[in-house]
Amino acid sequence: MSETANPAESPFGSHAGKVRKGDGRRQRGNRTGFTTGACSAAAARAATLGLVNGAVPESVLCRLPNGQEVTFAVIEGRVEGEGLERTAHAAIIKDAGDDPDATNGAHLTADVRLLAGRAGEIVLTGGPGVGKVTKEGLGLEVGGPAINPVPRRNICDNVSAVAAELLAHDGLEVAISVPGGDEMAKKTLNARLGILGGISILGTTGIVRPYSTAAFRASVVQAIDVAARQGQTSIVFTTGGRSEKFAMRQLPELDESCFVQMGDFVKAAFATANKHKMAHIHVGAMAGKLTKMGQGLSGLPHSLERPMIGPLPLSPVLRSPWRVRLRKPIWVRENPLARRKPARLPP
Repeated sequence: MSETANPAESPFGSHAGKVRKGDGRRQRGNRTGFTTGACSAAAARAATLGLVNGAVPESVLCRLPNGQEVTFAVIEGRVEGEGLERTAHAAIIKDAGDDPDATNGAHLTADVRLLAGRAGEIVLTGGPGVGKVTKEGLGLEVGGPAINPVPRRNICDNVSAVAAELLAHDGLEVAISVPGGDEMAKKTLNARLGILGGISILGTTGIVRPYSTAAFRASVVQAIDVAARQGQTSIVFTTGGRSEKFAMRQLPELDESCFVQMGDFVKAAFATANKHKMAHIHVGAMAGKLTKMGQGLSGLPHSLERPMIGPLPLSPVLRSPWRVRLRKPIWVRENPLARRKPARLPP
């Protein structure tokens, strides 16, 4: 999913959104960062160490899902209570590197407490700022926290690695929270996917790569999966916010979950819709993008050469070739500069 960072955190400075004539091409940084899942795992490991040793460390070595070991600085470390009532608290500040991530600077927080007599059990819960799953299709339990499977395993693995002796006779409850996560989530498409009240805890490797398209592509596929699980038989692909708003006005009868911003991922979007046997596929895009799609390009960026899509296998619902139907005439605004008389050249 595409997310927008606070301008103050932008690698391009406070005027990142302004492009002026004559400006040189801006350089994008390539510094990698860490996912919300990796930071959550580090916070959970630090808090667990606090529960085991009586004090939360100022830094913690965390093993990422890709096997890499990274040291994170720990803040807000504390241990409270006595005996079986002890709890430990730790937080990690997320560094997204040079990626314009809405969760950059977020405090991924873990609170760990004992579960007396529940040997070997690790219960993972979501606290304030972590979204709650309300729709099927995400591969997560409805009603549970939006903590994806890979981060979930990584958190539990890091907790187990430092609490083996304790887990021999007791269990642990690990609560992940993100102060301000509900506001961060408003900059994402979580609500449309049925994730409410906060952000998702994500990451398959633990590493954030600047301007990676893999996460965007995965979000497109996931959005279609969610629409299909909701029983939708129509899907509307758009290439951006403006085309989506226009498409929503043209198709007011469709649920919001039917609208998917596919960006440049044409092949992935159509292949996934075909897999789910969507009966109706609508496309909302500017004329230039539609022209490229008509040429059979699987990706739309003008700077990339892509292989041709080729014919997709038709689902049982699509017994005839695709038909293109314009709901309304396309209006092209005339360029007022084109009406001006050409300037006279000096003799």
